[in-house]
Order: sequence, then structure tokens, then C-alpha cells
Amino acid sequence: MEQSQSLEPQFDSNDFSGYKWFLFPARGSHTQTLLSGQRVFLTPKGVRDWACSRDWVVLEHDSDGHSTISRRLDPTSRKRVQTSSLNPILNTTVPNVIVCPDTQTFRRLANSQVLPGDRVLEIGCSFGETTTRLARAVKGELGQEGGKIIAVELTDQLIAAAKVRCSRDSEKTNVEFVKMDAISEKSKLLSFSSWASVVFIDIGGDRESETVKLLLGFILKWAFHRLVVVKSEELASDLNSAIERLDISQYPDGYLENAPTWFFNHIQAIEVKNSSNGIGHPLQQARHFAPHVGLEICRYFNYLDCKRGSECPFDHRHCHICFKLGHNAMACSQFSLTISQELTMSSQQPSLAID
Repeated sequence: MEQSQSLEPQFDSNDFSGYKWFLFPARGSHTQTLLSGQRVFLTPKGVRDWACSRDWVVLEHDSDGHSTISRRLDPTSRKRVQTSSLNPILNTTVPNVIVCPDTQTFRRLANSQVLPGDRVLEIGCSFGETTTRLARAVKGELGQEGGKIIAVELTDQLIAAAKVRCSRDSEKTNVEFVKMDAISEKSKLLSFSSWASVVFIDIGGDRESETVKLLLGFILKWAFHRLVVVKSEELASDLNSAIERLDISQYPDGYLENAPTWFFNHIQAIEVKNSSNGIGHPLQQARHFAPHVGLEICRYFNYLDCKRGSECPFDHRHCHICFKLGHNAMACSQFSLTISQELTMSSQQPSLAID
């Protein structure tokens, strides 16, 4: 049985060059290209089929959307299945970053890429649908020690719903739920990230790509992981645009050549832009709520620019610093004092922004 391997970083984490990057599915395709001899995960029909879903190899493809597969250790055990039910298993001896745009692909990656014994940090567990898949995947078999999940979410309501979802599938003994803001609580995030061998990130599929990039940059810079999976429509779109411009080359299996350099340059550009206000990225600021209303105050509106405008679900009326009406944080008389406090605090812990 294949288990999670302990890898030592062999690269400088400052430029992210030690990770192989993938975009799933590959640009211009609804599924990932599978090659003969490729190890695959066969989507199970139920929980009982889970244990035997990983150990398959592609033999050949048919023109009608089906593939012939066999068990890796038993070539005579052939089966003909729909190609869409197969998920490629990436090389587990090298660290990988996988970006995907949608929930279905994100959950397929939770099924196929996580191994028994993995220690998984899930940032943004929502209602626990992906959490149950991760918990199932890290379980030990045949007397082997299983892994563990730390699932992080912003609200007590979502955590309660995720606990119910996991308990319904009896996938709760190896899951710890933590209420945390992964963007602003950097010390706690660093502690969990350093513990994890695998990280799954879903902080909102349409979240602005700058926020996702800075969070991903923090994860990759300050701790080493064998696998990081990110669900982000915006980041996937940015990667596709880079492929169109030939800044990045993509192979049929989804591998992105030059992606680490592209990502490093984007992080640097974001840092230059955000440093101009002396206070860093808006989401580094603590979450505040409008008085009497209870609606969260928009940090983008207060410290940079909210691209959502009137469609933003957060409060644009109150100042994030003094809570008064009629101005934002950048126009607040207390802004200079806040900058001084933030710079003092940031010197005492790793910054979310990449140096």
C-alpha cells in the first residue's frame, strides 16, 4: 500500500522553484489527458469501493470515451470504464502545486491525490463535503497508522455544519475543526501549515486572485509540503491567460513549465503595489463589523479598492478603523497611528506578504 512520504525540501522556498505546477483540467480540455501506463484513481461507486480505487493503471483508450484499465499488481484483472471516471495520480516523490477552477475538480483531487497517512490542512472547509473525502483518503489500512485533517473555517455555523456532514459518513475521528481567519491569523496558520504534509485551499472560488496568491505564497514560503491544491476561478483564469501569452507552457497532462517564475513575479508585483499604502494587503487587517448592523466591514473598500462595488456583500459605509460613517480607513484621522501599530506587529511575526 502506498503511503504518504516524508520529503525534505531541496530548494530555496523564496522563489517557489522546487514545486511542479499543474492546472487541472488542462486548458482547452474538460478532463485530464491520460497516457498508457498512467496510474489512476477510479472514482468509486460507494464507500465500500474506496480501498480498491487507487491501484489501477491505464492500458488503452477507445474512441467512444472508454478506457481499459488493470490493477497495478495484477495485469490480468482488466476492466473497461468511462474515461471520465479516471483521475491521474501524480508523482508523489516530488512536491506539486495543483490549481483548479471548480468544486467538482477540487473534490476529485481530494479523492485521488491524498494518501493514507497524510497530514492535511484544509483552509476553507465550508460545509464539509471535501473534508469527508480527505478524511476517507488519509485513513490507514491493514494495520497502518492513518493520517489526520485540520479543517479551518471562519464561522461557528459552517464548522457546525461540517461536523454534522462528517459524522453522517462516520468520517470524524481523524478530523479537527478550527475556527480561524487564515488571512489575518498568520501565526496560527504558520503553526498548522508547518505540521501539514498536504494543504487544500478553498477560500471562495471567485475570490480576488491577489488574495489567493498571497495566501498561497505564504503557504509555499514558510513551510514545505508534498502537495498543495488550490481551488480558485481567478487564479486558474490568470494561468490560462499566461498560457495564451506564452508566458507559461502547458503540457497535455496539465504540467505548467515556468509557472514558479510567473508566480514569483506576480507576488513581487503585488507587494510593490500594496507597500505604497504602508499597511500591506487589505485582508491582513482584522475583521471588523459595522456597529448596530453586524455586517462585516469591507477591507478592500477601506484600504485599497473594492472591485465589486455595489455588488459587494460587505459594508461600505463605515470606517474600518474608527467605525464612523462618511469615510474609509485611508481617509481616517487615526490612519497614521494604525500604520505604526501594524508595522510594529508585522516585525514580530512572518508576514503574509512575500519578501
